[in-house]
Amino acid sequence: MRKSVSTVSTKLWMENNTSSAKSYDEQMATITDSVIRTNKPGNYQSEDEMVSSPKHYQSKNGIECIDAMEAATENMTGIFAVDTSNIIKYAFRWDKKGNPIQDVEKIIFYATHLLNKLKEKESESEK
Repeated sequence: MRKSVSTVSTKLWMENNTSSAKSYDEQMATITDSVIRTNKPGNYQSEDEMVSSPKHYQSKNGIECIDAMEAATENMTGIFAVDTSNIIKYAFRWDKKGNPIQDVEKIIFYATHLLNKLKEKESESEK
């Protein structure tokens, strides 16, 4: 599946722009195939991969945790979005970061917090 790219790091652009024999479409296809996640305008891209795209926040097929979080919470606000994002974050990394029990406990912590907030909201709406 081809991933769309809004912005590309200068380094990647330069690597793929050295040959004027390539058409613009060929250059963009090469860049698109090289980029793991969708970069949105204004997103900071560090030279340090652990800042912009750490491996423990990527699935094997290239889905980035931050993209999953954004998609899952696009219609949420406040603590509901926060808790949901944290659940996704720890679910992405629990088996990659070195402390799986702690990360699974964090999933449970945020899921319990979310459940309690949903129950509070439900009881308030019944009044």
